[in-house]
Amino acid sequence: MDLEVLAGAEAVRGMDGLLPVGAEVRDQSGEYIGEILVWVDGGYLSAIEYAWVSDDRPTVLPDPAALTVSH
Repeated sequence: MDLEVLAGAEAVRGMDGLLPVGAEVRDQSGEYIGEILVWVDGGYLSAIEYAWVSDDRPTVLPDPAALTVSH
């Protein structure tokens, strides 16, 4: 999902590329099924990516309760 920052927003210096935060997605049984990646371009949030590991492509972002976030 591409993001667009409002005009006039201040950029974060030195931030570019993939944010160093882990957000694993797990199913009801606790099995790892993917992760959420957050991208920055020129100091602005630019995209949220859902990288899945199953054969079936997800059609929606996972419920936040299914995320395990680490730094």
